[in-house]
Amino acid sequence: VRLVRTGIEVTVVVAGFFLGGTVGVGTVLYALAIGPLTQALLPLVVWRDRQPALRS
Repeated sequence: VRLVRTGIEVTVVVAGFFLGGTVGVGTVLYALAIGPLTQALLPLVVWRDRQPALRS
């Protein structure tokens, strides 16, 4: 998750820059931090059933 999300965000920042957008410190920090943060926090929000389904 970390590498893919970071790659997507960095690609978007670079594309935005080449299209004439501004790139600030916050933009770069977000692009580099969202991947590791998502990977670290994702297990906290995953839906888990309390009891496994019975199989016949």
